[in-house]
Amino acid sequence: MPLILENLEKMYGDRLLFRSQHCGIGAGDKVGIIGPNGSGKTTLLRILSGADDEYAGTVLITGGDSLCFIDAVPVDPERTARQIVAEPFEHLRVQDARIRELERLLSTTLETDHYLVELARQTEQFEAHGGYDYIVNMNKALSSLGFASEDLERFAGTMSAGEVSRLRLSRLVSDTKNIWLLDEPTNYLDIPGVQWLERQLKGLQATVLVASHDAWFLDQVCNKLLVIENGTLRPFSGGYTDYVRVRDAEAADRAEHDAELKQEIERIRQYVEKYRYGTRASQAASREKAMERLKAKVQVEPSSPRKRVHVRLRNTGESGEIALRLEHVSKSYGDRAILSRANVTILSRQHVAILGRNGAGKSTLLGIAMGQIVPEGGDIYWGPSVRYSFFPQNYTLFEKETAMEWIMARRPQMIISEVKALLGSFGFSADQMDQQTGAMSSGEKQRLLLALLSTETANMIILDEPTNYLDIQTRESLASTLRAFEGTVLFVSHDRTFIDAVADRVVFIERGNVSVLEGNYSANRQELFNDHAGRTPPSGRANVQDNTKSTRTSHNRLVALEARVRLLERQIGEIEQEQADLTRTLQEEGPAMQGSDITSLSVHIHELQVRRDELFEELAMAEEQLLQASAS
Repeated sequence: MPLILENLEKMYGDRLLFRSQHCGIGAGDKVGIIGPNGSGKTTLLRILSGADDEYAGTVLITGGDSLCFIDAVPVDPERTARQIVAEPFEHLRVQDARIRELERLLSTTLETDHYLVELARQTEQFEAHGGYDYIVNMNKALSSLGFASEDLERFAGTMSAGEVSRLRLSRLVSDTKNIWLLDEPTNYLDIPGVQWLERQLKGLQATVLVASHDAWFLDQVCNKLLVIENGTLRPFSGGYTDYVRVRDAEAADRAEHDAELKQEIERIRQYVEKYRYGTRASQAASREKAMERLKAKVQVEPSSPRKRVHVRLRNTGESGEIALRLEHVSKSYGDRAILSRANVTILSRQHVAILGRNGAGKSTLLGIAMGQIVPEGGDIYWGPSVRYSFFPQNYTLFEKETAMEWIMARRPQMIISEVKALLGSFGFSADQMDQQTGAMSSGEKQRLLLALLSTETANMIILDEPTNYLDIQTRESLASTLRAFEGTVLFVSHDRTFIDAVADRVVFIERGNVSVLEGNYSANRQELFNDHAGRTPPSGRANVQDNTKSTRTSHNRLVALEARVRLLERQIGEIEQEQADLTRTLQEEGPAMQGSDITSLSVHIHELQVRRDELFEELAMAEEQLLQASAS
């Protein structure tokens, strides 16, 4: 096993963070690390990476395995995204250039034996390290992670934390580590980006340990879990859904067993009370001892550092048949059309998810609806009885305010005891209530926003990426609350499990087009984020914006560009296969061949290399055109 934890224990002062007995991680295992916020998931990753050495027990990495903690990968602010992503491939670029030089020398030199030996060695190494695929894989990774062609020349120092995080993830296609550590890698990814990450991690031969609150992602990637809860770190064999099923079954069995014990304890207690001072006093005393033994068997729920969050919302009542309608709404930023004559109707009591890639216009659509962004055309209609509450993606928290002060400034009618009870129900300890908001973690800030939201009375709830930084338990609680909410819900999210749990309709934004689909994410998976050229319009579409001539022209151009990229990739693959076959022939039969035959074969290989380079240039141009067209 490449990774073994033996009696690992981590303390913060006098508080136990987690303790484990024996945990073994096998080669190639994909392990999810789960637990509430603050349970120690990131700390565990830091221990495994060597960044934290203040712990008891043993962490054993066997066989000299190499390890990479993605979050710790240095990113030079003075380098461009292209330079950073291409850096791990530099040895392949140099090797590719040497192979071409050897092919040229073989076609022009009479003494070829030593060149043949070196060519055989270089080609074998180049092919073994994916040399024929690295440019295509690098470009696909950048596109899947949401980088447009113009982003590649930006310096890392000008990028947001989310962009730098996505840039680090591109290392998964370039580095050849045996163990990968990832901490919440889906935080800044849209659904296509998460799907790319899932495919990449599943395809790795390496061992992966990933802390995540994304249940869908964990099910797709992981075959094992490390569960941190109530100070205990324990392994589980299976995915997250398997874990929930086993956990809930065990809890149900335990509850049933405890109920039977309590029933028996109550029966004995009544007997003891009845006969304590009578002729059966000795039997009563004996049964009282038995009762105490039974009481010890009743399992007491272990104390948790943070209570489970229970989100509650208050509904003001009906809002009329139509809650919100947008008609022919358009919005552009510069030359880029975000929304083009979009039509969306939200009926009362519908629960609607807005989906799309990063930058597609999801938050813009919400901003236009709420009057925060002015559209270039179109009409917005709100039902006359609609009263909505909004949960924003980014909320300014005054750094010197405590959580108590922050709530009381926005809810002056609440008394101190009510505010304390509210914050306590959202998992805030007494110390955290007096903590300045500027020092809070992102998850704590999200819970503070949810606490504020629960004090509002509305018949429509609007949320912009509400699950960001929330742990799985809080996500599940919020999803359960929204699902039961009898008013209208409109929300943006990239969490597929959350979308499935809450939504009964999907608004999908893609390349300026807006579609409304019946059902949740799973019901529309084949229609969403599908880049297949020439796909038919979604069959579940309830209403679609007007298709103008320019829209059709743009779509046809995209189809043509996508087809062009696929054709070039296929042609490159065919040339590389022919190159590999001819090079193998030269390696195996070269010593017995005549000089003229070697020269002829080498010239042909060189010609194929020249053509391959030309095709790669055409492919780079076509992919750049496709990225630009997709963004327009």
